Amino acid sequence: MVIREARQAAVAKLSQAGVTDVAPLEVLVLMKHVWNTDEIGLIMMGGDLAEESKLCELAVLLERRIQGEPIAYLCGKKEFMSLEFEVNSSVLIPRGDTECIVEQTIAMCRGKEQPRILDIGTGSGCIAICLAHSLPQACVTAVDCSQQALEVAKRNANYHKTSISFLKLDILKEEPIGTFDFIVSNPPYIPTDVTAGLTKDVRGYEPMSALDGGSDGLMFYRRIIPLAAQHLQPGGRLVLEIGWDQAEQVSDLIMEQPAFSAPTILFDLAGRSRGIYATKDKSERCEENEGILQKI
Repeated sequence: MVIREARQAAVAKLSQAGVTDVAPLEVLVLMKHVWNTDEIGLIMMGGDLAEESKLCELAVLLERRIQGEPIAYLCGKKEFMSLEFEVNSSVLIPRGDTECIVEQTIAMCRGKEQPRILDIGTGSGCIAICLAHSLPQACVTAVDCSQQALEVAKRNANYHKTSISFLKLDILKEEPIGTFDFIVSNPPYIPTDVTAGLTKDVRGYEPMSALDGGSDGLMFYRRIIPLAAQHLQPGGRLVLEIGWDQAEQVSDLIMEQPAFSAPTILFDLAGRSRGIYATKDKSERCEENEGILQKI
């Protein structure tokens, strides 16, 4: 069997299994991984005889995908903000929704000398590493309660040659040391009873500790927001990813802290709220940002 025929057969098998609506794309990703090439390379070798070992490797990956395992875990990597990250079942798979809070933080850090940034719940390290990669002058600290996640994040940081301080810390029980100019987090925010309805590839494979935000999805916000009020420098900013329907609730939690200005909501291109940020100390906030609804 030539590679082109193997690709066609794989698409047919995955489509018939009904686990994805984008079988051709997923097969392309898997075959690029197995043959260690790009799409052009795969096309150019389409008439070549497929090695039996490669066909066996592809068959195993297809069976795992049919069982529901995410493509990112099958390949062991995921792209985020044009950087490639190692991922495994110890960490949440990076998603495009998170890019809005990273982009906003980068924009607010521009021109600042050595901003001190804390990333809470770093997981794969994608937020901290993208910040350190784009802001080489920044001093970035990243914390997570999972030692396994921190090991993945450290490998990713080494791969991208970024200097980050990684610390094991359970934010629900402990608090960070020192003060920061920015505190950034993509915390677990899915209500517990909703997690049971997540798709099989999420519910069955991604770490539930990175998804479950408690009974109403707000458990981590209730902890992080007052901590940020204590550990941000005057004029510092808290930047959070939120669920699409949580803007009002998280805004209310922020406004319960007298230290914070009125928060700004960040929207995705579909008009859904995906992030929120606020400035510490109303007297020192940037007036042009107060209450603005900003599209990213």
